[in-house]
Amino acid sequence: TPEPSERPEPESKPETQTPKASQETHTQAEPSASKRAENRSRNPDQRKSSEGEPAESQRGFRIFGIEFAPLNTPMRRRLQTLAVLQWLLSITVMPIICVLFIMMTLLTPLAPLSLAYVAWIFFFDRNTSQRGGRRLERVRRWSLWRHYRDYFPIRLVKSADLDPAHNYLIGYHPHGIISCGAFCNFGTEATGFSAKFPGIKPYLLTLRINFFWPLLRGYFMSVGVCDVSRSSLRWILGREGGGNAAIVVVGGAQEALDARPGNYKLTLLKRKGFARMALQTGAHLVPCFSFGENDLFRQAANPPGSWVRAFQQIFKGALGSSPPFFYGRGVFNYTFGLLPYRHAVTTVVGAPIPVEKCPEPSAEQVDRLHRLYMERLADLFDEFKAEHGVKEDVRLEFV
Repeated sequence: TPEPSERPEPESKPETQTPKASQETHTQAEPSASKRAENRSRNPDQRKSSEGEPAESQRGFRIFGIEFAPLNTPMRRRLQTLAVLQWLLSITVMPIICVLFIMMTLLTPLAPLSLAYVAWIFFFDRNTSQRGGRRLERVRRWSLWRHYRDYFPIRLVKSADLDPAHNYLIGYHPHGIISCGAFCNFGTEATGFSAKFPGIKPYLLTLRINFFWPLLRGYFMSVGVCDVSRSSLRWILGREGGGNAAIVVVGGAQEALDARPGNYKLTLLKRKGFARMALQTGAHLVPCFSFGENDLFRQAANPPGSWVRAFQQIFKGALGSSPPFFYGRGVFNYTFGLLPYRHAVTTVVGAPIPVEKCPEPSAEQVDRLHRLYMERLADLFDEFKAEHGVKEDVRLEFV
């Protein structure tokens, strides 16, 4: 569904622009600066459509304080919303429904079939996600993902070539709430990864627990998503001949707790396992930063020391994932919901850092490579930040 036109706001951070994105438009009766700021904070999802429809065609209507989408929404924008909705439901609701369905079938004649499926997941097929999964290129190239891409929109920028003679470990930053940019750029071909990096096969990595959920595991593996265990990384990065890239969202669940607009705090200072893995396998390290990833949702205040953060840390320690209390827009309204806001996301892939293979690296070698990686990531951020509305004095903060 479309958003209303962007109300001009000189004092706020300018939004990311892409070649397809249109410029902001001023209404004839321009409100005061304070009123514009108030409207923007209440509904950050308001902006003119990327295809440049008149602002009037994008303005919805308000009932009881809830701003609804207009009834004359173009079909292509409905398809964009549907594409994002199906992805969000697939990774949240679908696994729970499948588990409940299996439990219900245990009381029916279908019980043997359900038990066989569960046994297959936990005993016979449990390691497939550590061996490259079951990648289907036709699924990665579904037209559905192009609608998903255009919803935000999402763009992939190459700053240097990747030689297919080598394997690569790409660090993706920041995590955001649910890593929308990472999935679109590396889990699909919607932004043209294979065309930009010919000869490189990407494997986006996620938590191993995701591959024990019925159906979700197959959904992930079909687009080349694998688990982020050590054995999985060694399988991808240790393959002879090169041409493989493992994409690791280094900050993980901990970094998701700091995902909010305007925040550039990365959980990286003490995370050195990926540097050690690069040394052990000889895979070249590639920094990657996604501008706009943290702007897709709003999150409840959870400063360190608060009871909210304490609960999230306990939950993370028990299950390995953190529950950020976030919200976005709805399917038919712009005021509240769980869909991400329509905000441009630009993922910039940096130049590779050559790494010599060392099966047993020392702590000093790991620290040296880790420091170099942070320096290159900071340089990448500084080089491209002006193009994406980030102020000159803003720097990455490593925690």
